[in-house]
Amino acid sequence: MELERKRRGEKFADKKPKVQLAISYKDAKLTILVKHMKNIHLPDGSAPSAHVEFYLLPYPSEARRRKTKSVPKCTDPTYNEIVVYDEVTELQGHVLMLIVKSKTTFVGAINIQLCSVTLNEEKWYPLGNSII
Repeated sequence: MELERKRRGEKFADKKPKVQLAISYKDAKLTILVKHMKNIHLPDGSAPSAHVEFYLLPYPSEARRRKTKSVPKCTDPTYNEIVVYDEVTELQGHVLMLIVKSKTTFVGAINIQLCSVTLNEEKWYPLGNSII
């Protein structure tokens, strides 16, 4: 009984929207490799044509905005795109805000505290469904 409950829980947990990133930092250059996303949907449940927007906080948002290409009508898109921020003197106090959109429709987001990230490692990050 317990094993069955765990199995169902794992299946359910695996349906959460996620983004796979590899973040590195060297010589005042912050590099983010956006690999994949999985389980992303529009509010009506359909497949989005999603792109990822990045903002490096606390800098002024438009000056530090980066964006990937859109992947048409896909719930598990692959990007393999690199986003670079130059002249980042330190990671302490910086937050990487990642927002997934399909055209102008919000799909998911996450804020990543850069000082607490394991660098040079591919990792799946959960996407939330609200911006706080």
